[in-house]
Amino acid sequence: MTREPHTRLSKVQTRKQFMEQLEEMISIPKYDDAQGPGRPPDLKSYIVETDQSISQRFTIEGITYSVIDTGLDDIKIVKTQMHNGTSKQDEFAEFYMDKSDTRFLVLYTNNTRDDTKRVIDTLTKSINHTFDNAWFPSTLLKRIPEATHGEFRGFGMSYSDALLRRDEYDGEDLSLYANGALANDVLNAINQCESIKKTMAYNKVRVRRGQPHGNSNTAQNDVHYDGYIALKYGKSVHDHVQVVNASRDMYRKFVTRIEKERIRFIKEGNTMHFKGQAIEFDIPNKIKDLEALISKMFNCAKPFRLWGLKSQICDGYFKVIAVDLHTGTPLDFEIADDMVRVYLADGNCGNTILRLVTNMQIHFDANVMCDELL
Repeated sequence: MTREPHTRLSKVQTRKQFMEQLEEMISIPKYDDAQGPGRPPDLKSYIVETDQSISQRFTIEGITYSVIDTGLDDIKIVKTQMHNGTSKQDEFAEFYMDKSDTRFLVLYTNNTRDDTKRVIDTLTKSINHTFDNAWFPSTLLKRIPEATHGEFRGFGMSYSDALLRRDEYDGEDLSLYANGALANDVLNAINQCESIKKTMAYNKVRVRRGQPHGNSNTAQNDVHYDGYIALKYGKSVHDHVQVVNASRDMYRKFVTRIEKERIRFIKEGNTMHFKGQAIEFDIPNKIKDLEALISKMFNCAKPFRLWGLKSQICDGYFKVIAVDLHTGTPLDFEIADDMVRVYLADGNCGNTILRLVTNMQIHFDANVMCDELL
């Protein structure tokens, strides 16, 4: 009989106990980001998608993940350990996992961002498991304050052409962050500058929920494009969880909407009906180096996690037979300098489209969009 791993997180019997444990993860409230991303301990959450059941124990690139029961069916503890080259394993980050939605999981922790990012990055790049980040393109991030019944309090924008850069030192890397009462004024100023507006995509929004006075009754959360949600100021666990759940609900809705467009045949009586359609991305600013884009999109690596073989249909127009490494399922692309068309087959995951749009906005053109995300 295998001994259950020891964990520093408490087992819980009720949702109330679970919320109390999350409350204990909150550090003394902060007013800005000056201390950097690695400071402990902050309550933070990760929305992660999976298309398969989760084993009780598995190892990816030297990190062992153990899933431990609590007294509550939908809440598990995920303990991670690092191999150090000997038979001993070093303790690493630990999470509460909310699996009330078995496809869209939430992992809560107060371990440092440096450690948790490594754990999540390793988990979501494995080709032997079907984990992936939740992906929020700019159009979805802009809706977070309304969807969470909160108040817009800030944003982050970024752009990097590093994926297509031929010279490491010859390119564009831009980032901009604004929080607080002047965030709207900064955003209005950006919208007046077309060169920035078309280049920089949202990578996060800050939303405040709760009472306007009293730190214990409010929460300001940064919702990031890759499903990472950090409690930046305030102590209201209830409002943090509400932001997480509302963001997950929005993500689920758009994944489901996209999956309705998958190409398939449906039998009704003795008749076969064709269902679905291609999903087309509009690219307002033409791609200058199309073959470089295709090479980077289908190289198996993050952030796109696609493998593919291209064939040229005509000048400036390519077809790519691809595999999504999130689920291991095939899908087809048609790509030109102003358009990407994706044919999702039955069984493909809708999050593929969200991943593509999000990362194309950040790395190529902030205005890349498809109708299914409007």
